[in-house]
Amino acid sequence: LICDILRSALTNFPDFASALTSSNGPVNEEGGKKKVAVGVHLVEVTDGMRARQKESLQKLEGEKSVVEKGFSFSFNGSEDENDAQEQESSKKKQIDEESNTISVNWHDLLSSVPTHDAETGEPIPTFIICQELLDALPIHSFQKIEGGQWRERLVDVAIRDKE
Repeated sequence: LICDILRSALTNFPDFASALTSSNGPVNEEGGKKKVAVGVHLVEVTDGMRARQKESLQKLEGEKSVVEKGFSFSFNGSEDENDAQEQESSKKKQIDEESNTISVNWHDLLSSVPTHDAETGEPIPTFIICQELLDALPIHSFQKIEGGQWRERLVDVAIRDKE
């Protein structure tokens, strides 16, 4: 889902795409733009899903429409120890004030996603998209059993004996 959203934003909505990049921000006293805490923040607790998301975003980064627009991604908090050099390289790219680099960050909790710029204290515009929200809502599910009776289907944790 995030790849579809970013693909659309990067190719069709230049102002929105620009707001995600590290070159976005208010002009400072020297006339340059200050970096603001923008980018993409994903809440995901499993390393496996983070790796799949990162792989999908890397494929998106190589798509012709994204390459032609000059956008790239830097990945932070992907929990992959082998990415230390890549993250260091990404940080250097972020410092480039003219960069069209979008920082992608992973968090374990929604509460750790930044809501205010660390330097200015200004609120950061935020869009929250919950792909699996409906899956997590409680529902009552029923099934028809032998004899034509209806029973509520329940989910429980199976406890296994170690014997």
